[in-house]
Amino acid sequence: MSDLGDTRTAEAPLEPRGEDPSPVVSSGERRAIAHEGEPPEAAPAPIAPGPELDASPWPGADIADNADNADNDGATAPDVEAVEVDHDWATELDGDDAPSWKTVGRVVAGLVVFGLVIRLADLAGRPLHHDESLDAWFSWKFLNGTYEGYDPVYHGPLRFYVSALFFAVMGESVFVTRLLAVLSGTVVLALPWLWRRDLGRIGTIGAVALLAVSPSMLYFSRMGREDAPFLALTFGIVIVLLAFLRNPRWWHPAALLVLLVSSMAVKESMFLVVFILGSFGMTVLFQDLLFSRPGGAHAVDGARRWGRTRAARWTTLVGLGLMIATFAWIGVDPGEAMSLGVTDVDPTLFKLALYGAALGLAIVVAGYDAFNRGVALDDVRLFRVVRHVGGLGWAFAIVSTVVWFVALFTQFFTRFSGPGSPTAPHSALRNGLVAGVEYWLGEQDTVRGDARWQYYLAVIPAYEWFVLALAFVGIVAVLRRPSLLGQLLIWWGVASFTVHSWAGERMPWLIIHPLLPFVLLAGIGVAVLWRFARDARRARRIVVAAPVLVGLAVTMYTSYEAAYVRGGEPQELFVQAAQATPEVPEWVDRLHRYERLVQAEFGRDVTVSIDSDVYWPYGWYLRDFPSPTYAVLDQDSDPPDSDIIFLPHWDRATIGAKLEGYVELDYEHRWWWVPDLDGGSDGFHPAVTVSAWANWLWDREVWDGTTDDPSDCPGSLVGTVYVREEIYELEQRYTATNPDVYAAKPGYDGPCARDDA
Repeated sequence: MSDLGDTRTAEAPLEPRGEDPSPVVSSGERRAIAHEGEPPEAAPAPIAPGPELDASPWPGADIADNADNADNDGATAPDVEAVEVDHDWATELDGDDAPSWKTVGRVVAGLVVFGLVIRLADLAGRPLHHDESLDAWFSWKFLNGTYEGYDPVYHGPLRFYVSALFFAVMGESVFVTRLLAVLSGTVVLALPWLWRRDLGRIGTIGAVALLAVSPSMLYFSRMGREDAPFLALTFGIVIVLLAFLRNPRWWHPAALLVLLVSSMAVKESMFLVVFILGSFGMTVLFQDLLFSRPGGAHAVDGARRWGRTRAARWTTLVGLGLMIATFAWIGVDPGEAMSLGVTDVDPTLFKLALYGAALGLAIVVAGYDAFNRGVALDDVRLFRVVRHVGGLGWAFAIVSTVVWFVALFTQFFTRFSGPGSPTAPHSALRNGLVAGVEYWLGEQDTVRGDARWQYYLAVIPAYEWFVLALAFVGIVAVLRRPSLLGQLLIWWGVASFTVHSWAGERMPWLIIHPLLPFVLLAGIGVAVLWRFARDARRARRIVVAAPVLVGLAVTMYTSYEAAYVRGGEPQELFVQAAQATPEVPEWVDRLHRYERLVQAEFGRDVTVSIDSDVYWPYGWYLRDFPSPTYAVLDQDSDPPDSDIIFLPHWDRATIGAKLEGYVELDYEHRWWWVPDLDGGSDGFHPAVTVSAWANWLWDREVWDGTTDDPSDCPGSLVGTVYVREEIYELEQRYTATNPDVYAAKPGYDGPCARDDA
C-alpha cells in the first residue's frame, strides 16, 4: 500500500479492491506526509488573490498534484476535505523500503555531476561538424560586432549571444564552442527533479540516470549545435505549462511565454512544440468539460471515476491515432488538396486545420453537454486557471514577452535592420515574426537528410533499445492508471515522433527531441520493475534485475564508443554528411606551419584559397588567418594565384588542370554513411537486414546493403590541395616527420573494406 493510504470519501467509496477503504485524509495531513523526509521550505508571501481553485486534481491525476501544491511558493488553494483522488501510485511503487528523499536528492545530484563530467571529458577531441563551425562563426561575429541578424537558414540568434559571452570570458576554442550544449544537456539531467512527486523516488533516479548515459543524449550534448539548448527550453516549457495547469501562479504565463520566445530564438522547431502541446491542451479541455460539475466540483462516485479513467486513456489514444492518420495523409501526396477542390491553401496547413477542427468539434460537443448540466465557465478548470492569474499577471506576461522578443531579435536594441538575405529580407522584428515560418514551410517539400519516413524508427532503436523497452513498461503503467503527467508524456513522445518523421528534415541530432519524453516514461518503467522485483521471490528478482543490468551496461558501453572512440567516424549513425574528417584540423595546423615557414623564408604571408564547397569548417578554424581564404570557384573560373588552393574533386579536371608549379595532395574533407535500411529497389530481405543490423550492433561493422552495391558503403567528399612546389619543398626540408601521413582512418570489413585504412 501507499504511505498515503487509499484516500476515499466515506459517502461514495470506490469499487473495492479486496481491502477496506481508509479514512479520509485532509489536505493538510497529506502535505505533511508528502514532505516526510524533506526539510520544510519557507513559503513566500501569497500572491494577489484570484478566483478560488479547489484542490482536486485534473481528470485522471493522482494525489501528487496536491502534494505539489504544498511545494509551490505560497499556497492559494483552500483545503478541501473530501478531495477525489486516484491513489499515489508513484509512492506505492516506491514502497516503504525505498530510499528517503534526502538520499534521492544526493543520488540525483551525484548523477548530474557525473553527467556533466562525462560531457566535458575530451570535449574538443572530435573535429568540428559543418554546423558547429557555423554556430561558432556567428557567435564570433557577434562578439566582434559584425553579426548582421537573424536568418532562419542558420537558426539563432540566442545561442550566438550566449556562446559569444563564453568566448569573451574563456577564449575561442573548440571546447568553448561546445560548452553551451554541454551545460544545456546537464540542465536536462536536473529537470526531472521538479517532477519527483510524480515520478517517485525510484522513477526520478531512473530517469536522471538514463538521461545521463543515453547514447543520444550524451552525444548531442557534446555537439555545438542548437538542439541541446532547444531541448532544455522545451523541457522548461512543458514543466511550467504543467505547473500552471495544476496550481497557477501569477508569473507562470510570463515564464511560459518568455521560454517560448527564447526557444523561437534558438530554433524554428518551436512551432512543432506549440502544435504538440496545443493539441494536448485541447484533449485535456475535452476531458475536463466531460467531468466538470456545477460549482467546480468533480463527481466522486465510482462509476464516474471509472469513466474518467477510461476517458483519459481513450482520448489520449484516439487523439494520437487521429494525429498519426493526419500526418500520414499529408505525406501521401503534397498536392492532394487539389483533388479536394482546395487550390488556394497550402495542403499541409489545410489538413492540419482539419485535425484541429476535429478536436474542436469534440470540445464543442463536450461543452454543450456541460452547459446542459449547468456547468459555468468558472466550473471548468482551464478557464479558472486562466482567470486566476488576474489582469496584472497577464499584462506582465505580455509586456515581458514583447520586450524580450524585441531584445533578442534586435541584438539587444542595437540593430533593427535585418541581414537582407533572400531568406531574411525584412526588418529584424519582421524576420523574427515571419521569416522562420516562411522559410521552413517552404523547406517541407525539400527533403533534408534522410529521405525515408521510417528513419527514426531505424536509428532510435539502434541506440536506445534499452530506453524504449523500459518506456514501454512505463506506458503500460500510465495507461492502466492515467495521470495528467502520464498523459502528457505519452502525448509528447508519440506526437513528437510523428511530426519529426513527417517533417522535411530528418537528421540524427533531431533524435533527442522525441526521445526525451520516452526517457521520462522509462523512469516510470524502472519504478514499476522495482516494485515487481521488490515484492517477488529471489529468483524472480534475479530474472528482473539481470536483463536490466545487462541493458544498462550495454547502453553505457554504446555511449562510450559513440562519444569518445568513434564519435566522428561514419559507421556511427549519429555522424551525418557534414562531419569533418580528422584531416581537416591536421590541415589547419599545416597551414599555420606554412605561414611560419613562408614568413621566415620569404618575409611575407602565405596566401590560401579554399573553394566554397569545402570551406566549412575551415572558415572558423582560420578566422584569424592573416590572408583571405574564401573563394567561389567553378569550372569557368580562372585558377587563383595563391600558394595553397583547396578544391573539391569535381573541379580537379578543370580548374586543377590549369594549375602549374603545384604539388597535388589528396585528402578527405568529410564523410558519412547512409545504411540500407529497407533493401531499396531490390526489396526487403529480412534475413540479410537483420543479420547486418546484428553485426552492426555488436561491433559497428558497416554493410553494403542487400545488393552488394558499393554506393551503400560509407562515402566521403574527396578534395585536392595544391601547394606551390617551393613551399612544399621548404616544408619537407624543415619538418622532421612526413607531413603527408594523416591520422588513422576507420577500417571496415567485408565488401566495404578500405585499402587506405
